[in-house]
Amino acid sequence: MRRRITKKINKKAKTLLIQWVRSLLSEEEQDKITEKNFIKMLPKEEYIESKRTFYMTFYTYRWAKQGIKKLLKAGYNLEQITIEDLKTLMTRVKPKGEIL
Repeated sequence: MRRRITKKINKKAKTLLIQWVRSLLSEEEQDKITEKNFIKMLPKEEYIESKRTFYMTFYTYRWAKQGIKKLLKAGYNLEQITIEDLKTLMTRVKPKGEIL
């Protein structure tokens, strides 16, 4: 991908994850979340193992970037992508018969 598109994807991933983290916290703690410290609130492990197969952990920075790239290839507009769109990707990728 071109560099300017990659920068836009990175920025969109940050804003979506910041919104998601803020939705989990109380109103007093929401004000403390910034671009510099939101990474501390995300899952630490990037991969999970299930039946000898490794899957990318949901709600990590890398997961958000790759999800946005998939949505762009599917025809979505970058400005209109929401965290709900990324959640729909999550349900399509989840292994059958397992609860993660």
